[in-house]
Amino acid sequence: MLDKMLDPQVWREAATQVFFALGLGFGGVIAFSSYNKQDNNCHFDAALVSFINFFTSVLATLVVFAVLGFKANIMNEKCVVENAEKILGYLNTNVLSRDLIPPHVNFSHLTTKDYMEMYNVIMTVKEDQFSALGLDPCLLEDELDKSVQGTGLAFIAFTEAMTHFPASPFWSVMFFLMLINLGLGSMIGTMAGITTPIIDTFKVPKEMFTGPGLLAAGLLACLGEGCDGMGLGAPETPPGPHPPCTFAPTPASRLSVVGCCVFAFFVGLLFVQRSGNYFVTMFDDYSATLPLTVIVILENIAVAWIYGTKK
Repeated sequence: MLDKMLDPQVWREAATQVFFALGLGFGGVIAFSSYNKQDNNCHFDAALVSFINFFTSVLATLVVFAVLGFKANIMNEKCVVENAEKILGYLNTNVLSRDLIPPHVNFSHLTTKDYMEMYNVIMTVKEDQFSALGLDPCLLEDELDKSVQGTGLAFIAFTEAMTHFPASPFWSVMFFLMLINLGLGSMIGTMAGITTPIIDTFKVPKEMFTGPGLLAAGLLACLGEGCDGMGLGAPETPPGPHPPCTFAPTPASRLSVVGCCVFAFFVGLLFVQRSGNYFVTMFDDYSATLPLTVIVILENIAVAWIYGTKK
């Protein structure tokens, strides 16, 4: 355990998980925070988001390892059954003597402990011919070590484990709905980090993208009132008839959002080819680990020392 804690790769993977979970370095957090008021309590928001992320990560860890442990137990029991059938075949063909089988062993209700006892006896007595028998030790630790990582964890290990759950179709639907929501949430946050600076460049009011601002703008437009007094960021207007309050997106802002989405769509086609898993591994290993760490460090230096925290 201590050796794992001293392994730099473990800390690298942990830092990558924190960056992915909090969305650091992608621009999404900064983009969403730009919609806050100037007197917003950012310290409270940062603490709240960190706590929610910590709680969600612990919950996800419990679920993931519970499912992997369940799958390992199922596969271990399957291994015991298959190797017990081999031993029965060797007993029927007199390859193995029945004296090697402990008297309390019942093949109809064979436990992992009983199988390991038989396995050790046969390995000790038939040491020279043991490799030719093709018997497996059926250790639970080996099954846990075989657990896949990355995309295989979601689409192979979890899927296979859920086939053994009670009411497996229900859990399968819920699991893949969760994956879709995770994908949509990640996509929205990433695209916000790209489109928000572009929209700010074209001076499109952010209120058109928020619920209260959009509702107030629509009501004022219907009533023919102005934007003053509603906190929508427009200057005061003199008494009398006010021009309609509209926050219609400009064609340039529409094109920028659509253009980013179309570009991301074509880039994403790389990952659905037959070689897509290699591109996923390449992006995951070389673009989302050390480079992301460097980006976050440079962001902190730029905000804290170059721009200045007092501003």
